[in-house]
Amino acid sequence: MESKTGKGLVEYLSPEIMVKAQAILERYAAPLQQRLARELRDLESAPALTARVA
Repeated sequence: MESKTGKGLVEYLSPEIMVKAQAILERYAAPLQQRLARELRDLESAPALTARVA
C-alpha cells in the first residue's frame, strides 16, 4: 500500500539506471540482511547475561 496517498499498489517512473542500481544494492544487501537475522536469532535465544559486580 502506498502510504502517502493510500491508493494501494502504484508504479513510479524511474530511469533504467536507477532500477539497475536498486537491483545491485538489493543483491549486495541480501547476505548482510541474512547475517544480521542470524545474529538476532542467536542473541534472542541465548541465555540472558548478567553483569557481575566485584
